[in-house]
Amino acid sequence: MRTKFFVKASLTILMVFTYTFLLAQIPQEADSSKELSKEQKKLPPVNLQNESDSNQVIDVKKDCIPKKFFYIKNIPGDMVQLAKAPFQKKNLKGLVATAAATGLLLFVDEPFTKGVRQFSRAIGVSTETSYYIPLKLGGTKLLKFPRNPTSFLYQLGEGATTMVLAGGIYIFGEIKNDKRAIYTAGDLTETFISMGIATQIVKRITGRESPYQATQKGGRWSPLPSFSEYQKHTSHYDAFPSGHLATIMGTVTTLALDYPEKRWIKPVGYTVMGLVGLAMVNTEVHWVSDYPLALAMGYLSAKITHFKNHKCETKSHKLTDNF
Repeated sequence: MRTKFFVKASLTILMVFTYTFLLAQIPQEADSSKELSKEQKKLPPVNLQNESDSNQVIDVKKDCIPKKFFYIKNIPGDMVQLAKAPFQKKNLKGLVATAAATGLLLFVDEPFTKGVRQFSRAIGVSTETSYYIPLKLGGTKLLKFPRNPTSFLYQLGEGATTMVLAGGIYIFGEIKNDKRAIYTAGDLTETFISMGIATQIVKRITGRESPYQATQKGGRWSPLPSFSEYQKHTSHYDAFPSGHLATIMGTVTTLALDYPEKRWIKPVGYTVMGLVGLAMVNTEVHWVSDYPLALAMGYLSAKITHFKNHKCETKSHKLTDNF
């Protein structure tokens, strides 16, 4: 019976998440095509060709070539747009779907967490995180290696993973003179920073307890704790929304948008996302209802970044590379 509940609950959540993001995606795609067509009428495109690959051509306007550290300058505007976008008429369906998914999942937080942990024990998966820490400075862990699959999955959702990935793509771009790789590294960084700031703001506003610290069913909500209180007892206030899942969603969406021909990105990314989500419920770091808003924020942050930085590319651009 418990296994059946777990399977049914997982399928239900997957359907809700899929529906939410399909709704959110439709208006964004429509708007982006209109924006591109307007830009095309203003100026003729200019071709930038990679020296390392004669097949790679990026059509952009001369005055739209990203400058160094463009992602840092964009962040304030991204934050404003991220706050306004959900309440625009064209995005109300996505907002309602995200709110509805969160509201429905609040009713299954407790049983879902118990079901996931019981199922994990039954198949021999640890419900605790454990790391080997070869390097630390005071109480700060500078380097850590997971000792079990649960810890590995949890670590995948940390910001360091996205930043290492962005750094690797940037180095690749510099070595191969691959402009798209360099711009993608900037997109990943910009999305990570703007989305990270936004999730931290919401966490401090909502003040929800993590499951392992819960003093009541579903965790207590203590809106707007003081800065010092939040810093001292972070796990009592930072459950909602999940920063880990927002980070992975932002990363996967950015890569999928910047490399649309790489069709494996979405299935692999969403699979990893689902496993990380289950791992965080398994370790009682998050409630399952912490996820819909996190996914929406990560997705929307990536879309805002992409269409702001790539709005000057023509629809006829050709992008192929060795990545």
